[in-house]
Amino acid sequence: MEQNILKNAALKSTKKRQVLLLLLQKQARPMTAEELHALAEPILPMNVSTVYRTLNTFMGRIGSA
Repeated sequence: MEQNILKNAALKSTKKRQVLLLLLQKQARPMTAEELHALAEPILPMNVSTVYRTLNTFMGRIGSA
């Protein structure tokens, strides 16, 4: 499902994007980038800057869809 969302937004489907999108879909409340990073880090190590960049990309492509 995450891959379809990314594909429809013309975004490359990377493991990090898939993990972040899955975590966002599962949450019942808004989260900060730091909270999202804390959830993602044990699944797939990444820098908090990656989370910020990915969220920015999502807002530009998926948020406007």
